Amino acid sequence: MDARTSNRSAQWFFPLIVAFVFVGATAPPPKTPPILIIPPTPVLEQGTVVASLKDFTKEEVRGIGITLTKDVAVHISAVGGGDRSFFGNTFGEDESEQMFAAGWIINAEDRKPVWDMTMDNTSGRANRRTCEEDVTLKKGSYEVYFMAYGYSAGRTFSHWPMNIDRRQKHRSSDRMFGGLLNLFRGDDKELYDEFMEYARDTWGITLTVPDGDASSVTTFGAPKTDSRSLVSEIRVGDNVVYRKDLVVGRDVTMHVYAVGEGRKNDELFDYGWLVNADTRVRVWEMNRHNVVYAGGSSKNIK
Repeated sequence: MDARTSNRSAQWFFPLIVAFVFVGATAPPPKTPPILIIPPTPVLEQGTVVASLKDFTKEEVRGIGITLTKDVAVHISAVGGGDRSFFGNTFGEDESEQMFAAGWIINAEDRKPVWDMTMDNTSGRANRRTCEEDVTLKKGSYEVYFMAYGYSAGRTFSHWPMNIDRRQKHRSSDRMFGGLLNLFRGDDKELYDEFMEYARDTWGITLTVPDGDASSVTTFGAPKTDSRSLVSEIRVGDNVVYRKDLVVGRDVTMHVYAVGEGRKNDELFDYGWLVNADTRVRVWEMNRHNVVYAGGSSKNIK
């Protein structure tokens, strides 16, 4: 490199340095970041628990009644289980079949549901779907129910909701083919024990009202008894045929309310009927044409 080239390079280099220093020296100082003021989290009123259903290790469905002497805002806190399967979404699975551990509230007078725990108002994983919701219940009597008949099981090659029968003995399968099937459906005793843990420690529903409204709420045993009832039988149990004789002195119109189990488009398993004691002809019966979904599991009909 000769002197002329060296001088030319220096001439270009010097202005670049000067420009850099000039720009850096005249740049405005950084702005002070704004102070972020976080308002204190409001402390919510704890309220008074007026109804709570927990522990479903021995019973599939539990209920409690509440009577309100005025309109009351009620906070519902519930934890249950539900799962939307691929086939259910594809072929239009009934909403009731998606929740296998859930609660609901009905009007004790007309037996119509006023609130239901669904996949839409719950969030979380399949075996622990939570619901925190506020509802206003009008003056009157209501029945709160919670059912836990199954849960969502997942294994190496599969994931599916399953029914738990508390009447059966559950033991591990030690046979060759049973062990092979466990890869797909899981060990019976293991699944049963997992379900019982959820039923005892996780699932349930709690209703809370503001402390000032607690005196406006009283409880009663569900279902509510009706003083007009001529025949009433609940908690019949398994393998039981209930019979009651009724003598009518004149023509009367009767209202029949019955809850059973079955497939509403197919056969019924638990149901009722009335027969004429003289002719043995059935004058009324529950059948697939006159039943509707009763809440909870899809097998419940009324």
